[in-house]
Amino acid sequence: MEGEKQEFCTIRPFYYILGNMYCTNCGHEIGSKDNYCSYCGIGIKEGSTPKSQVAAGLLAFFLGFFGIHNFYLGYKGKAIAQLLITISGFLILIAGIATFYIPVMLTMTAVAIVLWFSVWIWAIIESILVFAGKICTYNGDELR
Repeated sequence: MEGEKQEFCTIRPFYYILGNMYCTNCGHEIGSKDNYCSYCGIGIKEGSTPKSQVAAGLLAFFLGFFGIHNFYLGYKGKAIAQLLITISGFLILIAGIATFYIPVMLTMTAVAIVLWFSVWIWAIIESILVFAGKICTYNGDELR
């Protein structure tokens, strides 16, 4: 396996043969309750449910500015960032309207629109990447 390039989404830390679990890095048997290979130390992430590529792509396209698709795929940090940017845009817009002063109102509205537009572009790009098969779950599992 050395020198062979693997795609990020296809790397599996273990495989099964006749009910026994084996490490893909060194080939040694792994206990069913172990969280890592005791021989080479590679971590094992098991128990994740398969995620739908269509669902992730549609969530990204329609609700991506809220980060819903990233919550679905397990990318909590990106999801929180998208959600906070969107909420910040709303708060800035509300604060601008509450001033009742036209120059401040227009400036804050422009800032809110820039924030929303940037998050919307981010979500559309991630939607395209999901449909193209370039994004997988946080655990490295392929979308089905």
